[in-house]
Amino acid sequence: MILLLRQNNAGPVQLGFVAGVALRERMPAFERMLWRACRGNVFLRQAEIETPLEDINSGDPVYKSVFIIFFQGDQLKTRVMKICEGFRATLYPCPEAPTDRREMSMGVTTRIEDLNTVIGETQDHRHRVLVAAAKNIKNWFIKVRKIKAIYHTLNFFNLDVTQKCLIAECWVPVLDIDAIQLALRRGTDRSGSSVPPILNRMDTFEDPPTYNRTNKFTKAFQALIDAYGVSSYREMNPTPYTIITFPFLFAVMFGDLGHGAIMFLFAAWMVMKEKPLMTLKTDNEIWKIFFGGRYIILLMGLFSMYTGLIYNDVFSKSLNLFGSNWKNNYNSSTLASNKDLQMDPKDDYIQYPYPFGLDPIWQLSDGSSVPPILNRMDTFEDPPTYNRTNKFTKAFQALIDAYGDRSGSSVPPILNRMDTFEDPPTYNRTNKFTKAFQALIDAYGVSSYREMNPSKVEFQSKFYSGLGYAFQPFSFEIILALAAASGDE
Repeated sequence: MILLLRQNNAGPVQLGFVAGVALRERMPAFERMLWRACRGNVFLRQAEIETPLEDINSGDPVYKSVFIIFFQGDQLKTRVMKICEGFRATLYPCPEAPTDRREMSMGVTTRIEDLNTVIGETQDHRHRVLVAAAKNIKNWFIKVRKIKAIYHTLNFFNLDVTQKCLIAECWVPVLDIDAIQLALRRGTDRSGSSVPPILNRMDTFEDPPTYNRTNKFTKAFQALIDAYGVSSYREMNPTPYTIITFPFLFAVMFGDLGHGAIMFLFAAWMVMKEKPLMTLKTDNEIWKIFFGGRYIILLMGLFSMYTGLIYNDVFSKSLNLFGSNWKNNYNSSTLASNKDLQMDPKDDYIQYPYPFGLDPIWQLSDGSSVPPILNRMDTFEDPPTYNRTNKFTKAFQALIDAYGDRSGSSVPPILNRMDTFEDPPTYNRTNKFTKAFQALIDAYGVSSYREMNPSKVEFQSKFYSGLGYAFQPFSFEIILALAAASGDE
């Protein structure tokens, strides 16, 4: 009571204050530091800012709180200012008079509205600029890629002795020499140069590259042949023959009218929708393989339908289109008492062939009804040694076989690596878990490999060695196609 009377008699108290913002997570520590450093002689009020603010340094959104601190005296003001500086709080000037604060608030509101207007106009201008640039961005990419390709090619040129002209050595198709000279003259006229370029034909001892002209139909077949090896210069190209032999050999092995129709329809859809599908950009490797080989799949499906009709096979079921040319002469009791019966062509056959393909009666036949025949042959070769072992003798037999055979020879066996023209067998190590999956893959993969091998072996063993290298012409179309396939845009 005495202290209150003394304060009342001392006159009005002059309180100072500071206002600012600080990080929300630092406010509890900030408040404790003020309380301890100022010994409870300050008054702090705070409020959270709901809208996140952008950090000036990192650009990340941060949450802050606004605060105001009341104190008395210059010493407390100095302590409060140092504490605010230590906690990296941002202080804002705030006038003491209410009228001044009201005017400052109105001024800040006006500035905020002006800034929002400027930001909105800036965003609209940026949007207009980007929309205008988006119309030309594809052309800019094309121009940049062309310029990069040109300068990359110019780096392979050599300077003349006078360092006034460039000399380049390149391979040129003989059929395109006139077109190249015309392009050089056109470039000279457009550039305004007074000295035309000179194109000379040179003699060289190097093997020229192989250039096989293809179109969208033969491109996939040529890629299939090049996968085994590029034909040498002036060597016969097996691609035209592969267009027929590859789908036909596939159809011979996988002839089915139903499956062939599915393949044919799917490939026909890709061929009809060729242009819109080409514009699609995807990283799906399976789709790229299917679309790249659409014409191969089309012919394989067509040939498979043809052989499926010959085999009379539709989804592994036969069609009885013309009726069977065989007739059953057995009565019901004979059929019931006998599991297997033979049909005599003399009496049970109508004596004229089935109109097309296989007779559907063959679907009822058992292909394994003929017992195998095992004959013992005489040979002049020494038979191999076969030693029966058990769990006890297996390790000892392996030790003996490591040093020599049972012939008594002390010379260790010699293992030589031989060159052969035959395709080596495929050996995939499996365990209990992967054995079933490997068997499933082999059921389809090995058969497909054998299906592709006959054409390769036929051509390579006769006139196709595949020791050349492909000709890579400088073409803007190829460069842009590779860039589009890589997905740089």
